[in-house]
Amino acid sequence: MKRKSHRFNARIKFAIQALKSSLVKTRGPLIVSLAITNRCNLECAYCYYSYQKKADKDLSLETIKRFLDESYAMGTRFIILSGGEPLLRKNVKDIIQLVNDKGMLASLVTNGFFLADRAAELQDVSHLCISLDGEEKIHDSIRGKGSFKRIMKGIEEAKKYNIPIRINATLTKRNKESVDFLMDFTLKKRILFGVCFLYKSVDDSKSDLVLSDDEIRDILRRIIDYKKKGYPFLFSLKNLEYALNWPFSYKKIQLFDGEVPSDLRKIKCYWGRRMCVLEGNGKVFPCIALNNRFDALNFMEVGFKKAWEHACLHTCQTCYHLPNNEYNGFFGLDPRTWLNLIKVSIKDLRNAKKIDY
Repeated sequence: MKRKSHRFNARIKFAIQALKSSLVKTRGPLIVSLAITNRCNLECAYCYYSYQKKADKDLSLETIKRFLDESYAMGTRFIILSGGEPLLRKNVKDIIQLVNDKGMLASLVTNGFFLADRAAELQDVSHLCISLDGEEKIHDSIRGKGSFKRIMKGIEEAKKYNIPIRINATLTKRNKESVDFLMDFTLKKRILFGVCFLYKSVDDSKSDLVLSDDEIRDILRRIIDYKKKGYPFLFSLKNLEYALNWPFSYKKIQLFDGEVPSDLRKIKCYWGRRMCVLEGNGKVFPCIALNNRFDALNFMEVGFKKAWEHACLHTCQTCYHLPNNEYNGFFGLDPRTWLNLIKVSIKDLRNAKKIDY
């Protein structure tokens, strides 16, 4: 009960800080997605970053502490711990403690493979985001045999500690029909559910996994219908409708300076203005969607302030990437996004313990 109360109060405090930041139009990294390792234990069929081939050393605890000191002074109050697979690090609990000691919120993104054995170490996160790409046969065909069962055990274990859980699926041609399963699964388990679309692949040999424009629009219509029926989908209708009405082919992920149609009521990009991504090698990107097309600086070489200021120089104006735009609507003070956020946050905290197996 103490942790649940703390999570609620911490989220309210963060929302107030974000609201103040948006009203006075300050530019600072309120949220940072921090990859604490670029290593990964899985070889997902669609992986666009080829983590298995990365030879980067993990950021040391001392380096992470230095980053937290620098970022806190610049206004950061929410750290998303990611990877690679963050649970490959044995000292995840120490990293979470460092974040909490600074008075920041900490969440963690995981493929769930090690969660059953490590859940007890994650009790002080705001929430867990777990990757699940469909029913057992489909999920295992994408992420590796046995990974589905391990995730199910991990979810069960995390629920014992009342840790709020969210499921995220990356949608491809291989699992496009799994949306119905995932909606029913998350409704039954009372877990929030979000998706992203595979919009690029690590090489041409995997490009056949990318969904066509018609397939993406069909999926978006189905998700919108589920959302209207009350299913626990994480993102707002405003966000979903924006993606559905994207005025270009979905192969065109972002619109840069000079590319935005005059009649498009764009969802303004706040990545590189309120948020950024720090990769496991120390490079600071505006967002994950630009990690292969932005010449990022390394904070270990130039300091986080300079690396952040450089990330602010990107010229992306808007995109259809659902997770990105939920944050954009949040910082843009969009009423529909905020109303959705309040609703899903209440569900998230209320249902942390309520699950049937």
